[in-house]
Amino acid sequence: MTPDVIISEVGTRDGLQSVKAVMPTPAKLAWIDALAAAGLREIEVASFVPPRLMPQLADSAEVVRHAACLPGLVVLALVPNLKGAQAAIAAGAHKLTMPISASEAHSLANVRKTPAAMVEELREVVRLRRFSSPMRQGLDLLQEQPGLVGDALLPYFRDVTEHAIRVSELADNIRDLLTSLLELRVAQVANHLNVIMRKLTAWAGIVLVPTLIAGIYGMNFKFMPELGWKYGYPVVWLIAILISLGLYRAFRRSGWL
Repeated sequence: MTPDVIISEVGTRDGLQSVKAVMPTPAKLAWIDALAAAGLREIEVASFVPPRLMPQLADSAEVVRHAACLPGLVVLALVPNLKGAQAAIAAGAHKLTMPISASEAHSLANVRKTPAAMVEELREVVRLRRFSSPMRQGLDLLQEQPGLVGDALLPYFRDVTEHAIRVSELADNIRDLLTSLLELRVAQVANHLNVIMRKLTAWAGIVLVPTLIAGIYGMNFKFMPELGWKYGYPVVWLIAILISLGLYRAFRRSGWL
């Protein structure tokens, strides 16, 4: 069976934040309309960051609201923290993207937080589900019970219910992302330990050679021909050094050192 391929366009977010010029909001909306008309079904249209840090995307809420009205379009928004996630959900985003880097240097340069701090931010977003799920159930019960909610208020309850459903679905997506990130971190730690073990094994093999030679000549046997040879001591050292250097070079070539 042929696997599904999802094309997610990010130019309207990543492309615009990479340039200093600020594109007018109507031009952004026309761009998104054109991408949707061309057949794209998933577009990351905005980033909910402080406008003072990224004025190019100060109109993210308006852009998301417009994109969410396009039929068949899945609207993505990048959020760096819980506050950004709440703003994106309120604007009507269907999916959230959180920039979590495996590299600490890249994470600090990108969002001014360590990967561990970003994982905590992700946990805060996931906690939204704990509040949205009971709210969703309560709203459903209120609407199902006749006479509890008047006809005039019913549309508002339905609107709140839709928002609760959206928050719950987004939290599920982010929880899956958090699980994947934790698995990636475990794999990184395991790989790092493997590298350390290989280095320790290589150095142990190198040190073993002079240790073995010293152990042989330290057994204090009475009849050892080399003990009476005047060149025995430097020759033993030369052999030990040559073998150790040979092992060091071999380990370096194999990537163990």
